[in-house]
Amino acid sequence: MTSFSLPPVGSYSLDPAGSTITIAMRAMLGVLPVRGTFALASGHVDVRSATDASVSAVADAASFTSGIAKRDAHVTSADFLDVAHHPVITFNSTELVHAAGEWRLRGILTALESTPVEFAISSLQHEADGFTASAHTRLDRESLGVRGQGLKVGRHLDVTITVRATAR
Repeated sequence: MTSFSLPPVGSYSLDPAGSTITIAMRAMLGVLPVRGTFALASGHVDVRSATDASVSAVADAASFTSGIAKRDAHVTSADFLDVAHHPVITFNSTELVHAAGEWRLRGILTALESTPVEFAISSLQHEADGFTASAHTRLDRESLGVRGQGLKVGRHLDVTITVRATAR
C-alpha cells in the first residue's frame, strides 16, 4: 500500500536530465536478463486538485541503450522500434485512480502502435520546487506493435519510470 498525496495544484515540467525510463525483460528463451533505458525528451504534469492530475510524456525512441552497441542498434532498427519512422514513444494519461490506498495512472502508450496501460505509482516525494515520482508497469511489447525475433526475445517488458518535475 502506498500512502502519499499529490503535489499542490499547478503545472509542472518533467526534467529530462533528472528522469529515467528503465526496461527489463528476458531474452534467449527467457534465460538472459536484459536491461535498457530510454531518455525522456519532454513532458508535463497538470495537477487540478488533490485527486485529479494528468500526465503527458515523450521519450526519444532512438535513445535506447543497454550497454551493448550491437543490441542497441538492433532494437532501434526496423526489426523492433523502427525509429526512422517512429522517432518517439508517447504517453498520455486518461485517468488517475486512487483506491485501497494506491495510486494508479491510466493512459495510452504509443510506440509503433497504441495500447492502454496502467502505471502503479510507487512513490511521490514533494520538494520545494516540485516533486519526484516513480511508477512501474508490465507491458506486452506486441500490443505496441513491436514484434520481431520470435522466441529469442521476451514478449513482456517491465517498465520503471522515475521523473523529476519542477513547477512552471
